[in-house]
Amino acid sequence: MIQRIQSLFWLISIILIAIFVFTSGSTIDFILYVYLLAGAACIFNLLAIFLFSHRRRQLIFSYFAMLAILGLLALKLWGNSSAPPIEISVPILILIGSIIFNILASYFTRKDIKLVEESSRLR
Repeated sequence: MIQRIQSLFWLISIILIAIFVFTSGSTIDFILYVYLLAGAACIFNLLAIFLFSHRRRQLIFSYFAMLAILGLLALKLWGNSSAPPIEISVPILILIGSIIFNILASYFTRKDIKLVEESSRLR
């Protein structure tokens, strides 16, 4: 359901992951792993979007997506081990932004769960 703010956050996260795949280019030696992790993160975020009636499952898929994105970040940092350690490139910032949007989506999903539990307590 696109009306909820967390669905938009997951969608932005998917777009950022796609941008990362296209901007990372051939600088990463393990391109197959990048595609697998990026695909997994996108699929988990899509599942979280379309499971709008199962909020707890949305949280689980959002956490799995965050793990995949963290794997991408680790792979990118490990692939750039020859670069200076202080240098932060655009693909790394894109992945950090994707993680932030996943955290925001998880926050608002937990907020929805709390709201539903509080409203059912009043009945």
